[in-house]
Amino acid sequence: MQALIENSIILIGQISTGKSTLAKRLSDEFCIPKASFGAYLLHYCELMAIPDHRRKDLQNLGHEMILKNPISFLNNVIEYSVKGKQQVIFEGVRHHAILKGITDLSSKIISIYIDATYEQRLTRYLNRDKSIDNYKTENDFITAANHPVESEVTSLKEKCSIIIQSSNSADEDFNKLKAYIGPMLVAL
Repeated sequence: MQALIENSIILIGQISTGKSTLAKRLSDEFCIPKASFGAYLLHYCELMAIPDHRRKDLQNLGHEMILKNPISFLNNVIEYSVKGKQQVIFEGVRHHAILKGITDLSSKIISIYIDATYEQRLTRYLNRDKSIDNYKTENDFITAANHPVESEVTSLKEKCSIIIQSSNSADEDFNKLKAYIGPMLVAL
């Protein structure tokens, strides 16, 4: 099979590690389009007139799509987000089947695991965009972090080419990522 994507940058990490923020900044800095599984799920909800966009509902929907056909889910995300692009940033990869699917579609990949402490993740979760969850508690975070859709994330860490230990600053995390990935992007 010939690769459909020349270069893929894959951001992996548990819930609220800063993947979306880093993916957006990388996309803006290097002019590389991003494919977000979460953005696709929101789009799907709108398309299918599913009114409730709470995080739990999105996690349930994503989990159902993964169980049903992970490659179809991946292809739908690509079609929706970045059809026909030679370089893609994939944000929110949580499953071995999706990682393998991206690897099979790509000539070259850079996989990055964003590692954050429980406290960092909780703080980000409680402070993140309120459009998905208006009122959040630590119990909500625990429930979201232990949802079945999150079950494979930590086991993907060993498959990543780069592991970045998150800090408490999005700017610092971006600068770390840029220091690692910038030279690689030039080489790609």
